[in-house]
Amino acid sequence: MTLGDLGVSARDEAVYRLVLELGGCAVIDVAPALRMDETEAGRAVERLIELGLLEAAGAGRITAGNPHTALDRLAERRIAESLTHIHRMAALRSAWPQLLDGLAGPAPMVERIVTADDVTERMVAEANARPPAEIRSVKSGKTVRRIGDAGYTATVDLIARGVRYRTLVGRSQLDSPVMAAYYRNLHQLGDRVRISDEPFQVMTLFDNDRAFVPMEPGAPHLGALFIRNPGIVTTLGDLFDLAWDTATDIDLVTGEPVSATELRVLRALATAAKDEVAAKQLNISVRTFRRHVSELMDRVRADNRFRLAIIAKERGWI
Repeated sequence: MTLGDLGVSARDEAVYRLVLELGGCAVIDVAPALRMDETEAGRAVERLIELGLLEAAGAGRITAGNPHTALDRLAERRIAESLTHIHRMAALRSAWPQLLDGLAGPAPMVERIVTADDVTERMVAEANARPPAEIRSVKSGKTVRRIGDAGYTATVDLIARGVRYRTLVGRSQLDSPVMAAYYRNLHQLGDRVRISDEPFQVMTLFDNDRAFVPMEPGAPHLGALFIRNPGIVTTLGDLFDLAWDTATDIDLVTGEPVSATELRVLRALATAAKDEVAAKQLNISVRTFRRHVSELMDRVRADNRFRLAIIAKERGWI
């Protein structure tokens, strides 16, 4: 997860990271440091102050705000923005049967594939014949998947060939150790896997021009419709992206729990202005405190402390 996931633009994030790394700076130093237009830099600073990521320190200087407070504010704003998308997603899902009923168009646009095995074979054939740039899929919990099966092999091969993957999985599927290991393994190999708490229609999309959807909603074992209508596939892609935005990275769901000491370190990191203050609160040396922070960053693959705070917030640690 990045600040972009919380609605912060890449330009604004660059400004924030600069101030964070410098420990504060003059507003007039932002534009030349990032080779930005002065007006754009000024507006970015204003937006970041409004979000609580930056604070005005007087005399034309700015500092990074408290990460814990900023995360809460960003998360609340993001949740509010997502409510509209969630309602739209629910409405589209309720209309799914009507959408499928209307797909009896010309053979070149919609094709019925009768069995689940035939569907898998056709997906592999389509991907090999005309590799897409990206494959987006929502997986069914009714199909048991194992490392080394046909679907796994095809996915790994396509990832090696440069095809991007995004996969949505229901949280209940992680209750099976076999399925959890399957998706964690694919995620490590390059398939970006996210976990959703919301029920969602199974689908597989090849870019915005080809899609496989169950013949009957909720029954992927009965075969699928192969759709080549770009308008319909684009609509399905929008539906997928709405669900993707509200889902959680699998690493944030399946990670190991933190110890009591690590929890105290995270809380001190979120509330203390300096490492020296945090270390004193915990009655440990600054060196030990920084070692704990570094180990936590390595563990969750965070490239900076703010990213660590975001992940800790997502996992409910702070």
